[in-house]
Amino acid sequence: MKIGKFAEKYGVTPDAIRYYIERGLLVAQKRGEQYFFTEADGKDLEKIIELKNLEFSLNSISDILTVQRLSGENTDVFRNYFMPYLIRQKDEIDGEAYRLKSLSETIGRKIDELRLEDIKTTETLGLPLSSLENIVCPRCGISLHLNKGSLQDNMVIKANLSCSCGYDAKVREGIFIHESAVRKKLMGDRPMPTKEEFLESSSPTYINYLYQTMAAMMKYMDFSSEKPGHILELNNCVGFFLLQYISYLPENMVYILVDYDLDRMKRLKKNLEMYYHHRRFIFLCCDYDSLPLKQGSVDAMVDYGMTRHYKMEVDRYLPDIILNILKPRGKFVSSSIYFGEESRISPRLRDPNFEYCAASQMKRLMDAGLEIRDHSSVGPAFQVGSPTSELDDMELYQLVVNAEKR
Repeated sequence: MKIGKFAEKYGVTPDAIRYYIERGLLVAQKRGEQYFFTEADGKDLEKIIELKNLEFSLNSISDILTVQRLSGENTDVFRNYFMPYLIRQKDEIDGEAYRLKSLSETIGRKIDELRLEDIKTTETLGLPLSSLENIVCPRCGISLHLNKGSLQDNMVIKANLSCSCGYDAKVREGIFIHESAVRKKLMGDRPMPTKEEFLESSSPTYINYLYQTMAAMMKYMDFSSEKPGHILELNNCVGFFLLQYISYLPENMVYILVDYDLDRMKRLKKNLEMYYHHRRFIFLCCDYDSLPLKQGSVDAMVDYGMTRHYKMEVDRYLPDIILNILKPRGKFVSSSIYFGEESRISPRLRDPNFEYCAASQMKRLMDAGLEIRDHSSVGPAFQVGSPTSELDDMELYQLVVNAEKR
């Protein structure tokens, strides 16, 4: 029987047969360039397949077949030789079965925990009563009149807010909403991608670069004061920084989140209610140029690239607009993209007014009234197919700055 027919009869490939011959597992006769296989070769192959199904290595199979050919299969020599192999193999498989059973039980518990998280009763988050004194009319800076309100656990869940100047807003489901500002978030003329869509379009290397940037920023987020305070997050993807920082967020801190896309805010709020224990948040659905926050009421600001996005969106420099809300000596931690020397427009990097130049970014922060305490860089990284084409194929760095308001 030739190799093709032989392989087909036993359900293996001709290449596998040739490999077994090279390893000495099969000892078929060769006439010229052709191998011919006998019934004895078939029995050897059946033995090889049986031992492979028992997950013996090819080296062990070779040893077992060598002893069998020397002594015969039904002999005490072969049986005494083969038995320890079987015992060792069984012990290894039993150990692996125990490991897999334990692993399966652990994974099963994780599945049960996630299912329980999804069906558990959640506590509604709202506007903390203790922060109401810091909520003011963004037009004239006076306290807003609150009526038709409902409270839960010292938080405002529903209310109407108004000012004598004609400004009005509302709190619904614990979110402060300025209705004229509510709209869908776009990137150019397309809807802003969800986190799931962003993950699909970004490489693990680029995601790790963003994570490293957040880690560098968190090093500057040190709060030793026992006095409660307020942190304002400036982020185009609302809560992106928070969800990495939340395990370090001091319990006495109120964390303020801003987005004009109400659906994105609601999704973040639901996640915070279901999966996290921190209870002190202010959810603002409004624009950055009409934040309802008292001047000097915020202890720290975290700008995760929002200044760049804001400049692209409305062509205004964000720190110039919002720094009046930050307390004197308040902390300002920011990250901003700048281009490395390997970028295709490297000659412009020496222009001190170029937007993606680290030196110009530092100067803009200082001109806005900030004192730079420390800074560092993260990168390089490259992104392909970014929502904003000016980042494609650029050598990207993040300038991370720790500053204080003068």
